[in-house]
Amino acid sequence: MVLDAGYDLKKDPYVLEHIGRVEDIGTVERILQEVPLDQDNGQAMLSAVDHGNVPLIDYLLEHKARLDGMDFRTGEFLMHKALLRFYKKELHVVRKLLAHGADMHAVSQGHLDWYDASAPRTGGGATPMSAFTEGVGRYGAMTPEIQALFSEYEQAVDFTPEQAFKAARDAQYYILEKYIEHHDVNIRDENGATLLHH
Repeated sequence: MVLDAGYDLKKDPYVLEHIGRVEDIGTVERILQEVPLDQDNGQAMLSAVDHGNVPLIDYLLEHKARLDGMDFRTGEFLMHKALLRFYKKELHVVRKLLAHGADMHAVSQGHLDWYDASAPRTGGGATPMSAFTEGVGRYGAMTPEIQALFSEYEQAVDFTPEQAFKAARDAQYYILEKYIEHHDVNIRDENGATLLHH
């Protein structure tokens, strides 16, 4: 093992990006002694989800790993990956991530092949729920369990005015629709501008 051979983890900027491959929690603990989670930008949890490493996901949640990392290769955030990885058999993992504060409204920054293979390879802009619904959900993956999860999440979410103004600027229509369902559409920001002005 490279740890026993004296490999210097501190010099490897990608060590937490690959931690999801490690199945032994003792080895994970040794790695995190050298490269602590407070130096992580969310890559450890992304890696654990990518590899379907549920024991590591549990360990990282227990140790307060960041849940806001973005995959710099694909532009996906944690919940994009978690939905795609766990929707068939382990939806409890998705629920657990949500319960710990993972963001179901993070907007992808790149092309998601599983979202729409016919779309051009530029742009992005899909939330995990919209990407799943319009992507693999079109092919029979939108099970009653997934629909219940989305429904529960939507009922629990209440967006702030600041989130609504940002959504208006970024053309995030899902967030705008949900905000308008429960709040005054004529709300104004500190400059007196409405959502339509943004």
